[in-house]
Amino acid sequence: GDIVSYFAENGIPAIFGIDTREVVRYIRNKGVMNAIISSETTDIEELSNMLKSVPSMEGLELASVVSTKEAYQRGSVDASFRVALLDLGVKKSIVDCLVQRDCLVKVFPARTSFEEMMEFEPDGFMLSNGPGDPATLNYAVILSLNSSMALGIWSATSKKALSFSESMFLTMAFSNR
Repeated sequence: GDIVSYFAENGIPAIFGIDTREVVRYIRNKGVMNAIISSETTDIEELSNMLKSVPSMEGLELASVVSTKEAYQRGSVDASFRVALLDLGVKKSIVDCLVQRDCLVKVFPARTSFEEMMEFEPDGFMLSNGPGDPATLNYAVILSLNSSMALGIWSATSKKALSFSESMFLTMAFSNR
């Protein structure tokens, strides 16, 4: 059997024949939106009507709904780096990758204060990705600003402190311990 048969036999929905990187670029350029994928009908009008019945993603704050309820740690206490990760919908594999790179990771609930995260004495901060409209995450933006200032995010290539918008593109920043 092929992969399509396997998915069908096990009731696993799948899509193929599209460039998922292009879909991501489209969403980034156009903003938050709903979508529908169907294996039951190809009637565009019917699919369009079904999609109209779904609530808008705009203004929908889901990060605190899917976030861990209690902080937890992964990795060795003897790791080279300590990372405070704000869980806005983090995937286990992201935490695993950090642990594999010699990080002790403490995962915090979405609405954790900057002060509470600082008690962990991290070398760096990370804001995970997650579902919903990122425009609703004012608490994460404030945390990002505080962590940028606390670590003094610095660009080695441009030899200057990074602006807030520049620092938002960083996945992680490490301080000089």
